[in-house]
Amino acid sequence: MTLTRTHGRPHGRHASFTPMRLHNERVVAAPALRSPDPNDPAVERFFGRIAERDGRALRVVVNTNVAPWRVVSVFFDRNMRKKP
Repeated sequence: MTLTRTHGRPHGRHASFTPMRLHNERVVAAPALRSPDPNDPAVERFFGRIAERDGRALRVVVNTNVAPWRVVSVFFDRNMRKKP
């Protein structure tokens, strides 16, 4: 599976987070939860726990209507903190 980003290189405090790409790919390949985006039917949300980040839930939002799939956004979702 190939993923692309919508923007260029990471910048600022996230510039050193090269492992994040590996986390993104891992969550999309084997999500703990996968759900459609309520605002955009072309987009899906993939959730997964990242053990290296104290089990925080990573949300990877992906446009699955294009080839290769395009990553729209990635962030640690605080709303998923207490959910399994």
